[in-house]
Parts: sequence; structure tokens; C-alpha cells
Amino acid sequence: MVPSELIRVVVVATVMVGIRSHIKPEAIQEYLDICTNVTNKPFFDLSMVVRKKWTIYYNWNLKLDDACPQLFFKYPNDLVIKRIYKAMSGHLKTEPSWHDAVLVMTIGPSREMLLFNDPSGTPGRFLGVPNMREEDVLYMFGATKLPLFAMAMKLIQKGKYLLSSDCRVGVTSLALHEAQVPTRVEIDAVAATLHFGDGFPSCINGPDPEEKK
Repeated sequence: MVPSELIRVVVVATVMVGIRSHIKPEAIQEYLDICTNVTNKPFFDLSMVVRKKWTIYYNWNLKLDDACPQLFFKYPNDLVIKRIYKAMSGHLKTEPSWHDAVLVMTIGPSREMLLFNDPSGTPGRFLGVPNMREEDVLYMFGATKLPLFAMAMKLIQKGKYLLSSDCRVGVTSLALHEAQVPTRVEIDAVAATLHFGDGFPSCINGPDPEEKK
């Protein structure tokens, strides 16, 4: 990706997170390697991620501190596809086959991304179109076309945890869908088994029992 495209994708990624965050463009290549590793021995099943709230507790190349963003997945319907098509068609470097969308990923309360299976056919690899207001796209990027996002996801520990990686920006997150809040020790231990290097815990000011009673 050329530097100008990288800057545009980083800007969109920051908008999609919807909260104050810190992404380091200089670390992109190092963290892009994580994306490849996420779908090494891939395991992903649409039915295991939809209609669940996934809270992000750990990140690589993204510092969120006390923020507790959640991911939510659902199957797209025609209304959702048409809405995102209306906002984003004509602003993309490559137009997807819109009716082939397989998932809608919601980030936080309202940020959406429409996901399409990656042409590679690798389970958990997707191309994504962020849902942004047309006026925001025009204001930030003018006539410049945006590349599709490239995402990699993997379920680990029998679907308890979800790894999601933005393969253009180099941001990877570890999320948990269970209602019970994990301890910091648990999250750090799971992150360490992935061998992705140092990252950042998130939701750090939320409930965090040091030991389970």
C-alpha cells in the first residue's frame, strides 16, 4: 500500500473505532505480520460469532486504555446493503459484489462495516466496506477513492475468544463474548500464548478482580 493510501485507511480506522485511540503507522509492517498469523491454521464459523457482543480486552498497535469497545455481528439484509451501498458506492477504489455480503460488523454503538468473503477463500479472511456518511467521506477525502479494508478473524479456545485483525492498518484485537468479566491475568495469559509481542490491555478501568473467589 502506498503511503497516501495508508494514511487514508488509518484515518477511516480511527473514525470507525469512534473513540480516542493511538495507532502507530511506523509499526505497520511489524503488525501486518500478525494478520498473516491470525489465519494460520484458520478457524472461523459465522454461526459462532453472530448475535453476540464481543468485548475487546487486549490490542496490538492500538491503545484504548479505559475504553471498552464491543463488536457485534449479524447477517446483512437488503436494507443494510442498500444503505451502505448508497453511502459508499462511487467512493471505493474497488467495488465489491454488494449482494455477496456475508456479515455486518458493528463497532461500538453505531459504526458499521459490511464484510465480504476474501477471494482467497481462507476462513476468517474478509474484505470490508465501512459505512460512513457520504458528506464525511467527501469532506475528508474529496474525490480520492478508498481501498477496501482487509480483515482476518479467528476463533480460539473453542470460540470463547475472537481475534480480529485489520490487515491494512496493522491493528489486532482480542475479544471475549462471555458476560463474566475476565481478570487481567487471564487476558494477559491468553495474549501471551499468541506470541504477537507486546500489546495494550483495554477496558483497564473497568471491573477487574485480581483473583476469582
